[in-house]
Amino acid sequence: MQSPIFQEWVKEERTEAEAIGEAKGEARGIKTAQDSICKYLAVRFGSPAHQLQQQVRNISSLIELNRIIDSIYTVNTLEKAQAVVLESRGTVESRGTVP
Repeated sequence: MQSPIFQEWVKEERTEAEAIGEAKGEARGIKTAQDSICKYLAVRFGSPAHQLQQQVRNISSLIELNRIIDSIYTVNTLEKAQAVVLESRGTVESRGTVP
């Protein structure tokens, strides 16, 4: 039989390991989403999209990146792509200010 102290330690370690795993998974998801968006922008619009790609790389919200992915593939101009990114950013920011 294991001591209660040991069991508590194991439980804490398991919880910490799960949290680390979730954080790593989310970080991979963010990187993958950023890469997908930036690759599309590069292929579709070439070097003029560089500044917009930098803006996308600065986004750390997976929710926001997924909103961009949902809309970015249907745009035909770089200006519309910029609008998609800005709109997504505004949507996320406004959610923090709604009472």
